[in-house]
Amino acid sequence: MEVVHSYYLSIGSNLGDRLHYLQFGVNELKSFGFIEKISCIYETEAIGFETDNLFLNACLILQTRLSPEELLLKIHSIEAAAGRVRIGDGKYHSRPLDIDIIFFNSDVFQSEKLTIPHPKYTERKFVLLPLNDLSENLTDPVSKTSIKTLINDCLDHSKVEQRQLTLFI
Repeated sequence: MEVVHSYYLSIGSNLGDRLHYLQFGVNELKSFGFIEKISCIYETEAIGFETDNLFLNACLILQTRLSPEELLLKIHSIEAAAGRVRIGDGKYHSRPLDIDIIFFNSDVFQSEKLTIPHPKYTERKFVLLPLNDLSENLTDPVSKTSIKTLINDCLDHSKVEQRQLTLFI
């Protein structure tokens, strides 16, 4: 019997019809798993690169039998179907859809292509705030620090505003 895993995913868009791309991502993720919960949507500034395009960001809990590396391949396929083109220059760029794996169960996972928890999530309020929406009792599997504490300690001072928008499961 295969085990069902719980993944916490961050989803974002800053190109085109941002809400449409987020909903597209949610719909595609449902094709190989069950979405347990979706956070509020936040509008945020880009971090790590310059652009005038604000992001819409949210987090969700996905239940699936896929391994972390299998899920990563599916995510890359979904992003490509949304029109994302990966530029191999090591820099951040605007994109119609970005999906990151933040947590895998309460485990730590490391492979050549993937590190879970996501290595930069504690530096990003656009991930921490929606994670906290999903569960106020959530803790980092490495440091055992609560998400609430990580929010309070986060040095990210970029603008993050909750929006009255909805993604449908």
